Amino acid sequence: MILLPVGHSTDWGRQCMAETRNDPKLKEFIINKTLELMSENGVGGTSLKQVAEACCISRGTLYYYFKSKDELILQINQWNMNRITSTLLGLLDGFLREGKSPGEIVLEIFKSVSGAELRGRMHFYLINEAMTSNPALIAPLRESYREWFRIIENSFTRFLPESSDREAVARSLVAALDGIIIQKFLSLNDISLKRIVDIETKGYGG
Repeated sequence: MILLPVGHSTDWGRQCMAETRNDPKLKEFIINKTLELMSENGVGGTSLKQVAEACCISRGTLYYYFKSKDELILQINQWNMNRITSTLLGLLDGFLREGKSPGEIVLEIFKSVSGAELRGRMHFYLINEAMTSNPALIAPLRESYREWFRIIENSFTRFLPESSDREAVARSLVAALDGIIIQKFLSLNDISLKRIVDIETKGYGG
């Protein structure tokens, strides 16, 4: 065990904590350190060796918690998805109580999700890995998308008439959001989100 408490700084400025196993706090610490590294070096430029060094733990301990870089990123992605989902559900409840229109609600969702740049980078990194070299990633990514579809579909039931294809609406909005994130990475964000949302939500009612 490395006897360094949380918050202890080594000579090279890293924050360390005790190296133990079956410790949720250490697992969360690893995730937070990985996010810091990826924000500095990018997803592709961050290795498990760098993560272990930044956490002051052995690679054996790191592999105990995360068997591969993809598994680590998947769990970070799921953690982010859960956090964003919780935030959005809270926003939706508030907006619905305030009587906001579908367009106003979708605009706030787009702003919130497209603003999470690192989450977006990790998400598309995983999609690329799933398409090119790691098909095992497809199933968890599929479940992430299904969760988004479900949230949006359920949230818009009160706006859309019974005859409307709510599933198609949900998928259209998620597809638009994916496209917005990609365009933002490419610095093609020279059109306001509101104009895009106005087109996407035309005819929703409210």
